[in-house]
Amino acid sequence: MNTTKNVENLINSIRKMYEEEKQRIINDAKNYRENIIETYKKRGESEGEQIAKDIIEKAKQKSNLIIQKEISEAQLKSDWIILEKKEEIFQDFIDKALEEFYKPDLLDKTKELLHTLILRGIVSLNVDKCEIVANGKTLSMIDVGALGNKLKDLGIKVKLSSRKDEKIGEGAILEAHGGDARVDCTIRGLLERDKDWIKNWLDGKMFKESELA
Repeated sequence: MNTTKNVENLINSIRKMYEEEKQRIINDAKNYRENIIETYKKRGESEGEQIAKDIIEKAKQKSNLIIQKEISEAQLKSDWIILEKKEEIFQDFIDKALEEFYKPDLLDKTKELLHTLILRGIVSLNVDKCEIVANGKTLSMIDVGALGNKLKDLGIKVKLSSRKDEKIGEGAILEAHGGDARVDCTIRGLLERDKDWIKNWLDGKMFKESELA
């Protein structure tokens, strides 16, 4: 009886130890599992946050690029509009200057300007014979004899002649004998040659930096 009792006690003790060990193993496994889950959960959240940050950053970069592109395009467009406006003003300036060319009260100054342009053109051509080509109205203001005398005073020997061409605008075209070389002495040509200076001057008159900012 005692032996049987002792065996049962032993069995119960072993069973208890087994149950405790089993529970410890189960608890350890649960703790390990929870730790693993928590670790990966944190890592997942961290990775998730990083992915979210990356997405946001990429979105920001993309939006910034789009904004920069739009700003650049808007800037280019505004620059182009300003450039077109400047060109319009420049062409208008030339037109206004040409309107003044034949005004009666300015004829003396116009004649002086014409002679200066022609003399400068003849010197630059550096030829023995030169033909002055201009429309009838302009030719009436050009004193070929006076120009020849002025050239002699400068020590330049050139045989001058003139020819009417109504297609020539205000001013004259100088052609070397045989037409091998020519110089544009029209007022439009003069203004076109100095257009960068004129445009800069017009910018100062028409466009202020504060208005373009």
